[in-house]
Amino acid sequence: EEKASLKMSISAVLAKYLDSGICDWEDGYWSLGVTPMRIVASSALYALNFPEDPNSERYLRHSMVHLQNNLNNSIDSYGAWITDSPGFAGYAIEYIVVTAKLLRNNGFQDHFGNPNLKNLLLYEMNLLPPQQSPLVRNVFKVPGAGRTDPGVNYGVNAASAAADIYPFFPDEASNIIWYWNQCGNPSDALGVLFIDTSIPYMMPESGGRVAGGGMAVMRDNFTRPDE
Repeated sequence: EEKASLKMSISAVLAKYLDSGICDWEDGYWSLGVTPMRIVASSALYALNFPEDPNSERYLRHSMVHLQNNLNNSIDSYGAWITDSPGFAGYAIEYIVVTAKLLRNNGFQDHFGNPNLKNLLLYEMNLLPPQQSPLVRNVFKVPGAGRTDPGVNYGVNAASAAADIYPFFPDEASNIIWYWNQCGNPSDALGVLFIDTSIPYMMPESGGRVAGGGMAVMRDNFTRPDE
């Protein structure tokens, strides 16, 4: 009875966003971003949990197409989530990781070797302030940009995929676990399920860098006269 109620609730949401005509999924503006990724994740969850539903095959195809679409077009070359704003990256990562795990674990494409996804997972780590700065040390916030305010760090979201990217990008996976450790090992429901603490952590290279999304981080010679 509980499963039937859940099925009815999710199918009503999917019918609104996929079948009502109010959302044009062929429109690049609508199909990219956090809200579309939420629907993509819901589509995959529904299709793979209720395969008997006549809509499930279509919902599954939808999730595959638009996960790939967002990996290709919502992330810049540095890993910034640019469709909404870099400050929304944590939400996007959550939906992408859930969808990618579902598809891979059910025998479909493994997206965790995608370099764009790897760069997205590393993006916030690359915004860490200089460790020599006493005023901002260990205060990890994503700078506000676009339509968002400065946000709390999403280290837990990135760490939830570290084990998945490890076979493809072992150094970067270890960097993510280091970053998560620096953040104080935050966790949530997904983190409890997915974070693999056996991955060795490794400090990434420091130094100033262009971080993507129109941002740069100044770390070279911090606090020195020639900074």
